[in-house]
Amino acid sequence: MLNFGKKNREKQKNKRLGFETIREKSLDVSSLFSSYWGHQNHPQVRSLRLREKNIIANLLSSAVKSEFDYFNNSNPQLLEKMVLDGYVEIPNLFAADDANKVRENFEDIDDCVAHHVWAPDKQQIKISRPLNITQGAFHGHHVVNNQTLMNVFLNEKVLDLIEGYLGAPARLFHLNTMCSFASKNLGGAQQYHRDNSHPAFCVLFAYLNEVGLKNGPQEIFKSTHNIESFNKVYTDLDSKLFFDLQNDSYGFDAFLESNLDKNKVVITGAPGTCFLSDPRGIHRGVPVESHRRWLAWARYALIPDDRVIPKFDVDYEYIKDLSHRQLYAISSIVNY
Repeated sequence: MLNFGKKNREKQKNKRLGFETIREKSLDVSSLFSSYWGHQNHPQVRSLRLREKNIIANLLSSAVKSEFDYFNNSNPQLLEKMVLDGYVEIPNLFAADDANKVRENFEDIDDCVAHHVWAPDKQQIKISRPLNITQGAFHGHHVVNNQTLMNVFLNEKVLDLIEGYLGAPARLFHLNTMCSFASKNLGGAQQYHRDNSHPAFCVLFAYLNEVGLKNGPQEIFKSTHNIESFNKVYTDLDSKLFFDLQNDSYGFDAFLESNLDKNKVVITGAPGTCFLSDPRGIHRGVPVESHRRWLAWARYALIPDDRVIPKFDVDYEYIKDLSHRQLYAISSIVNY
């Protein structure tokens, strides 16, 4: 009986250890899975089709909204346009003088990389001497510590509009300031494409200089961001031909222009012109023919777990006065 009891206890102990191992590994799996949605380019997220991404986005919005909910629908007209068209210009958000000062600040920094977003493996260049480079982008540290720019990216009206569009409050995962130059070469994102890195996300763009038809305006084929809007606007086209194109829709310029051109929007404007976009819609930055285009952007997504997002040191004097919603939006990219 004693030996039998000892064997029984050993079996129970082994089973307890087995359950503990399962729980630990399950927590690791859960943690890994939740961090997918904050990753800027996770291959498994990118491999999802649009319909699959929408299912995940709905699950994420329900989960996030259960703990964080700031929505007050401060501008239903803008939200309605965003839902139908996939983009909306936001007036009176960024004064032209302030936008010019931000540009001048980055011109003084000068050091950047030869790419449309900052990356450590890209060639270091000077904005003042770009040579034959098509685009230059600055380190995110300079963006997050430009308080004038961050006031735009954390504007309550913007955050409320994004929350209404995504169904829950969003968090920042990528900031960028870049300059595009006249060049015979195509830079990143100067062909029509969709951005495909997250189940659902938004980008706020801000022009930092005067942008006209010759120096790189943004082009968007409106209502190409989801199938429902597409079917309302392009009643004579088959949505199956336009969604889930290979290679994020790069390389299909002629096909897209010949079918969608009647609903192409070209966004020009003074310094401080701002527009919010669902980058899953077909878009591009037009190649610059003359002068330069200065642009800043912030990207927002439904992110329950921010561990894989790069963090930056930020002046506490700036963040201490932010609202709870603003703190939530910026919490994913700052050390604290």
